[in-house]
Amino acid sequence: MLSIGRALVIEPRLLLLDELSTGLPQDLVLELMALIKQLNQAHGMSVFMIEQNVGAALKIIDRAYLIKTGMIIKSAVREKLKDTEALWRLF
Repeated sequence: MLSIGRALVIEPRLLLLDELSTGLPQDLVLELMALIKQLNQAHGMSVFMIEQNVGAALKIIDRAYLIKTGMIIKSAVREKLKDTEALWRLF
């Protein structure tokens, strides 16, 4: 959380996040995800997030890229991913 705060001080146009949910309780993960979505919407900040917590990520993303062994196997907007069988087979 400190790293995110430090990054936001310089008011970036792009925020890169790697495994935001690692080691955090689920309620804090959901709160952080909501804040990330708010940054995106209110300030027009683009966010590139690598995340294995698919359920939490699907609540805030606009577009996702599914990567397996270094290759993008699917790219879609959130609405098309929720019921995608390939997504759930990956995880």
